[in-house]
Amino acid sequence: MRRLTESAVGLALVVAALVCAAVGMASNIAGFLNPETWFLTGLVFGILAIAVSVDEQRLTNFAVLHPAEEWLARSIMIVAFACCLAGFILGLFDADSRDLWSVMAVILALIAVGVTIDAHRVALARGSHIETRAREDALAGVICAAIAFGLGVFGLAHAEAWLFAGVVFGIVAAAFMFDEQAHVLHRARRERPAPIGTRVPPRSA
Repeated sequence: MRRLTESAVGLALVVAALVCAAVGMASNIAGFLNPETWFLTGLVFGILAIAVSVDEQRLTNFAVLHPAEEWLARSIMIVAFACCLAGFILGLFDADSRDLWSVMAVILALIAVGVTIDAHRVALARGSHIETRAREDALAGVICAAIAFGLGVFGLAHAEAWLFAGVVFGIVAAAFMFDEQAHVLHRARRERPAPIGTRVPPRSA
């Protein structure tokens, strides 16, 4: 197992998130402009650290059969980072649209977390020789992720409220994906064959 602190990208994101939080607090105390730019940037970095952690755990422990399994989530992470960078630069210049791009980056980072968790579920199910077909929670997660992305795109051109609604749907999408992944994990452990010579206790009626 590879820890987050052993990942160069993951550790860099964690450190960057903490630095952004510290600078945001200092900016607020000193009365500088736009401390929320630093806070939103740190939030994106922190969420991306979660996605990187799950993604690297999967790629380290499970075989990759198709290139899309490796690059789909990473592509979303890159787009989220690009939106975060755009929001950060606009924030430094005090542009009116700075928070729009930063919140869009939060939505994309949450979607990346959901995608990496679902990819981990599929890899775990495949490695445990159990069904990989998505169940209700995973389908609900996909729907919420799609709505989150749609609200984010609509919010970029209209109002910040749509973007924050997209953040909520992004969090719910990740929650559904996590629940489905946990279900597959427990099922894989339950159906794993016992070692030879191990006495399996009888099931209670």
